[in-house]
Amino acid sequence: MIINVIRKVYYKVYRYPLTWFIEFAIPNVNNPRKLIRGIKWKILPKYKQFPPFIVIDPIVNCNLDCPLCSIPPKLHSNYGLKLSLEDFKKHLDKIKEVTNKVFFCHAGEPFLNKDLFEMVKLVNRANMISWVGTNGTLLNRSNAKMIFENDLDILQISFDGFSKESYEKYRIGADFDQVLIGIDELVKTKKKLRRRKPLIELTFLLNSFNVHEVEIARKYFSNIGITFLLKGINLNIHRRNDGKEHQDLAHWIAIGHQYSKYEKDKDGNIVQKAGFKDKCDTCLKPVITCNGDILLCCHDIFKSINLGNINDTYDLKEFWLSEKYKNIRRMATERELPLCKKCGV
Repeated sequence: MIINVIRKVYYKVYRYPLTWFIEFAIPNVNNPRKLIRGIKWKILPKYKQFPPFIVIDPIVNCNLDCPLCSIPPKLHSNYGLKLSLEDFKKHLDKIKEVTNKVFFCHAGEPFLNKDLFEMVKLVNRANMISWVGTNGTLLNRSNAKMIFENDLDILQISFDGFSKESYEKYRIGADFDQVLIGIDELVKTKKKLRRRKPLIELTFLLNSFNVHEVEIARKYFSNIGITFLLKGINLNIHRRNDGKEHQDLAHWIAIGHQYSKYEKDKDGNIVQKAGFKDKCDTCLKPVITCNGDILLCCHDIFKSINLGNINDTYDLKEFWLSEKYKNIRRMATERELPLCKKCGV
């Protein structure tokens, strides 16, 4: 029993060291400065009080129209805004003291920002970990070349379904065959170039229309060297403005599946699974929007918690460690804030 407790604490504190070693240390073995910085941020206690990563929003625009989009660009007051390279340089100077990983993706498709890979290059020059989330529709030869030339660490692709029917029912505006070809070509190029990076992850949002395709998708992508991540779809009621509730969107839910976030109560109503993630750590991963606003987390798209703007914050490290910000994060972790009580992540 004591051994199990020690093991549990160890993995909680050091965030799965074997996975970290495989996904970061080995791919960056030829970059000693990046490796040393990564090790420091991984094992030294003084760095564990800071965010595991910070989200940077490259653009508030998307080429798809997914019905349950977690962060719909058109709901934003700054819809259409693009982060400039100059503004990103200023942001990077402030965030590099409080995190070692930058995740490019929030309210849109990052590849639509032509400066994306210049930003990735700057992150890598700072010896930090670069990570991009994409819907995969723009994985053409030109972008694939940029991915390898700029030494991207992690590429996360959202791909929900393993047939044209199920995939395009959710990813409205995408072409199943073309996106799959783009993914396959990227993997082939990585093998041809004998590159360790980027780590390619594929997020598969489980819904009632693709639930029967989970295992075939898992097998296919795992066999070509892609990390397969299965997640239950979120109805995002707290981020809708069309008045639709759980019952109106029930047709998307894979009732009965262990990864589903929802179930039916005794009256047949759609409810969130009882006891699902009582505490939340999403507030430990702040978002910097295109106009510099600091969001508590990726779910606070309407900025219900005012944390100010990074352009007005002289010292982001001091701000993160302030009692005010720490108290807000504590309340969010315990689900005491209004948003956190209905989010359900």
